This record gives sequence, structure tokens and C-alpha cells, in this order.
Amino acid sequence: MGAGERPGRAAELDRARGLARQGATSEAWRIALEVADRAREAGDVAAMARAAVVARPHFEEPDRVRVHALAREALARLPDGEDVLRARLRAQLAATADRWSVRDWPSDAAAALAEAERLGDPDAILSALQAVRLALGDPLRSADWIEIGDRAVDLGIGTGEASAIAWGRMSRMDAFWVEGRRVELENEFSVLSGELGSRLDARTRWQLDLVRAALALHDGAFADARARIDRAVATGTASGVGPAEFFGAVFHGHLIPFLGIVDEADAAVEGFVRRAIDDGLFFAHSWLAEIYAVTDRHDAAGVEWAIIRDRLRDVPRHAPEWLISAIGTVSVCLGQRDLEYAALLYEDLTPYAGLQGTGAAHAPSFGPVSYHLARLADALGDPESAREHAEDALASARSMGSAPYQGLAHVLLARLGPDGAPHRAAAREIARRLDWARLADLADASAQGSAHGGLSAREFEVAGLLAEGLSNREIAVRLFLSERTVETHMRHILEKLAVRSRVQVAAWYRGEV
Repeated sequence: MGAGERPGRAAELDRARGLARQGATSEAWRIALEVADRAREAGDVAAMARAAVVARPHFEEPDRVRVHALAREALARLPDGEDVLRARLRAQLAATADRWSVRDWPSDAAAALAEAERLGDPDAILSALQAVRLALGDPLRSADWIEIGDRAVDLGIGTGEASAIAWGRMSRMDAFWVEGRRVELENEFSVLSGELGSRLDARTRWQLDLVRAALALHDGAFADARARIDRAVATGTASGVGPAEFFGAVFHGHLIPFLGIVDEADAAVEGFVRRAIDDGLFFAHSWLAEIYAVTDRHDAAGVEWAIIRDRLRDVPRHAPEWLISAIGTVSVCLGQRDLEYAALLYEDLTPYAGLQGTGAAHAPSFGPVSYHLARLADALGDPESAREHAEDALASARSMGSAPYQGLAHVLLARLGPDGAPHRAAAREIARRLDWARLADLADASAQGSAHGGLSAREFEVAGLLAEGLSNREIAVRLFLSERTVETHMRHILEKLAVRSRVQVAAWYRGEV
């Protein structure tokens, strides 16, 4: 208990810390923030400062903003001679910073870590490590996530603090999933479960349940994934350990592109997203647009797209939402035939080729980033790059053991040619094994492109407009393409049909239809 801190408030904060150690962070922060309000009225700065560092809020914690403001106020008012508490407050301030607007986050987090390590305070060190990890949230920094996780695990082993070990191993699991290292991911899961056993707090157990749900979904065990998601939401809600409703909506929303809207939980996702928009979460417009796009409601998607389109690139690369937001946008911009934005997305996502599209191990994955690059390259009239990306996606999906994304990559390769039959057969076999009707339909549809002389759907569309007598410029206007893109399509059409003139293409098209 600090100087001037009333015994009653100290006991309440001890209770809050105990709840936080059990994983009940929401209840812990409710108590701590109430104590802080009373301490402010009483001028008890020590109690305010200790309330601000009761626990380490997670990035999705609803009280993160209030904790950040409390830590800033307490730090400004804390008297001299409280070096350790000051270090904890600075680490908390960095860990709870607004990841969307902060500019000096990496340097602030690094400075907080240096101070914490100089003082040797484990609590301050762990908070600062979490701040550094959040500041380096760009998936291209996944190697740093592993190194930071190692330091947290070593800290936990040295101090006997189970929460540090658990957080460090979860950081490593995030990195292994992003890097497509399935064996290491599964091993880290097993080590964490076995190493801590009954010492695991409720929140970490909940996160591990979500990891298993994410893996089941990634593997195509759709019924098992749905059951695991619903159990995790129920346990999370009952124990108050995390934003269970949010993760339930995220997972059920992720099932929709695979299976469509199957049950009430799937149908409820749209309502959840609309409420998030009403509550001021502007970027949820992109989530709503994605739901509309994957359920073929393209007019409704267009309304949301017009609202959000020019703001999406404002999402900072270190935000955990950036990569999944960019990938989720692919279906929307392609559905809207917004090839200008598709080109921007292709440029943004190209550095992430070879990685997996996920924000965390306990969240659903969008599969290989290369799969989405293949879709963009195909739409942009670059079939060679599309095939290369699709081949990379197939290899990546095999490495991660993801049958759904293997099937989707096979469908792309079947349509892109030149020899699509083996890929089509492979996709149909995966569809049969997973009892996945949508994949079977996609495999059947890919045969139509092969039947049209190997032309892609867009190339066949261009050939049809050419047969109507339209010029390249007129085709570009009709399809909302650049004239250069149409010229590229024309070159590929001539090559695939082995003809030399537009007249021959027109004659071929008329024979096809």
C-alpha cells in the first residue's frame, strides 16, 4: 500500500488484481476504475496510480481508453520517489495507446521497456513488452513477435508468473500462424497447455479454445468449428474474460463465405455489425460491405463501399486489423468491378505474399495471402502472375494443412489453365471429402472458362464486346477498365486462341455462343 492510500481502497485493488490473475479482466477493471474515481475525489494519487496498473488491458478491451486516460493523469500527478510505479504507468500508457492515431508508438514503447528493464520490475517489463509487440503489429514483423514472446516466457519462468509465460507463448503462436508454420504452431499450443496446466487463467483457456476453433475452420471441419465457436462464446460470456460476442460475430461472419447463412448465429452477424456502426465504429462499414459481397448483395455492398472506400487505406499497418481488413476488401472491390482500387490492393498486399492472412492465432484466418493476390491479378488482366500466386497459395495451403484453401487454389488454377482438368478434379475431391457444396459448384463453374478456349471469364466478356463491334476504348468504358488493361486482355485472347486478328476473335466468339 502506497503512502496516503486508504486501506479500503488497497483491499479493493488487491481483489481486482486477483480477478485479473484469474483472467476476469473486465470485472477487474470495473472495480479498479471505480476505486480510481473515488481516489480522485479524495486526492489519493497513489491509489489512482495503482488502479491504473491493476492489469494489462488487451487491445480489444472496452475499458482500454479509460485506462489510458487514467494512467496519463496519474503519471502527471505522481510525486517524486515512486520510480517503479512511474515505470509501470509509462508502460501502461504505451500499451494502451490508440493504435490508429499514435505516431511515436514504437519509440514510446521502446523507451518504456528500457526504463522498466533498468529498474528490473517484472510487471513494468511485461507491460512494456506488450506495448512493443502491439507497436510492431505489422505481420512483416512476425520475427519480432517471436523474439518478444521469448523474452516474456523467460521473464515468466524467472519470476514464476504464469501470465507472462502464457502471453509470450500466445505471441509466438500468432507469429507461427502468420508465417505458415503449422508444426511449430501446434507444438506451441501443446507446450502452453501442458506447461501451465491448471495455472492457466480463464482468459488464456478461452483464447486456446478459439485457437482450436480457428484451426478447425482452417482445416474445413466446419461442423466442429461451429460447435467450438459456440462453446467458446458461451464460456467467455459466462466467465467475463473477453469480448465473447465480438469474437462470435467474427467467427460466424467468417463461416458465411464458406457455407452461406446456415443458422441464427450467422444471420445475427449483420445486426451485430450494424450496431457497431451505430456505436461509432466507422470502419465496420467495410465489414458490412464484405458480408453483402460474399452473399451476392452487390447493390447493398456498393452503398457501403461508397462510404468506406476512400478511408480504408488510413488503417495503419501496425494495427491488427490492417491485413485482415485489406483481404476482406478484395471480394468487395472485385464485386464492384473497382479495378482502380484492386490495383491499389494488389500493391499493398504483394509484400505479404507467402504469409497467412490472420490477425492473431485465436482469430479466423483468410488463408494464404497469395490466394487473394491471385484473384486480384486475374481481375487486373495478368493471368501469368495470377497463376504464379495461385501455385504459391496451393503450396502454402498444403503446408498449413488447409483443405478449403487447397480447394479454392485448385479452382483458380483450373480456370486459369492451361491444363485445368487435374486441378478441377482435385477441387471436386476436396469438396466431396469436406461435404462442401460451394466448392463443388466453383469447380464446375471453372470448366466453363476452359470450355471457352481457355479464356478467363473477363477475357470471354471482352471478346463478346469486341464481337459487338466495340473498340478498345469503348470496351474500357463499358467495363470500367483502363484502355491499357483492355489491350492486355486482347493480347492474351489472341495468344490463347492462336489467332491474329480481331475479326478472327469475333468469328470465334460467335461460334462459341
